[in-house]
Amino acid sequence: MIRRIVKGIGITWCAGVMMTLGCSSVLDKVIDGTVSGIGNAARDHAEKKSYEAARPEESGSSGSRGSAAGTAQWHNIMIMQAQMAFSYAFAANGFWLGQSPYEEGQWTRFELKQEEDDQKVEFEKAFLTTDEKGNQWWRVSWKTGDQSFVYEGLIDPESGSVKRLRAKDADGTVGEIPVTEQTRTIYSEPQKLTEESIEGATVGTEQLQTPAGTFSSEHVQYMAMGMGGNMEWWLTPDVPGGVAKYLINDDREKRVWTCTVTALGDDAETMLDSY
Repeated sequence: MIRRIVKGIGITWCAGVMMTLGCSSVLDKVIDGTVSGIGNAARDHAEKKSYEAARPEESGSSGSRGSAAGTAQWHNIMIMQAQMAFSYAFAANGFWLGQSPYEEGQWTRFELKQEEDDQKVEFEKAFLTTDEKGNQWWRVSWKTGDQSFVYEGLIDPESGSVKRLRAKDADGTVGEIPVTEQTRTIYSEPQKLTEESIEGATVGTEQLQTPAGTFSSEHVQYMAMGMGGNMEWWLTPDVPGGVAKYLINDDREKRVWTCTVTALGDDAETMLDSY
């Protein structure tokens, strides 16, 4: 399912990308046009297979898991899964147009699906809290089929670097993921769209109905670079992050993907005892 979605969208994998979305300090560095995507079909397939190989195996009648969790291989796989999760949540085709920051505790949930066969991925993102040094805790989770992952990352808003990373894998294992000076890039500064570009691409204002509510939204439309078709965005300050929906229409593949907000709130807290 995931492989077909990302192949059709035409998103390019950027190894080591960890996308975050947030309040004004992080917003400027992170969401103004993120290099996006969970990868091409071959890369995604390889990572899924790698996780299956590295995941703890059941042993004994108690159903306890083996020793794979916590190994270097497990950590590497979890970092790759984190990159997938954050890139799913915070960019599309290299961009994020939302200009409204998250406040502490705010969260959004989105559903990305391919309209032709109802394939879908659900992801959630939340700004949790700011620590005494000014670093920010963010959470992102994604779910497809029977697999789900949850990540909480501590991000320096000045540099965009990730200071800590905690995770819950698809088997329910919760733990700290090592983040060292040698850890491959987890965050990459995104491209930034100018205000003039967004204004020039705005085609009108619409009342957009979503499962999370009805929002007065600016409708923005761009040509889809690298493929025939177009990208459309519905922007509103009433949704944390500023995006209520986006759509990718790929004429070459004859596919349409939509990503729509399905729920939002302001009560987000750590799920992984991160602080």
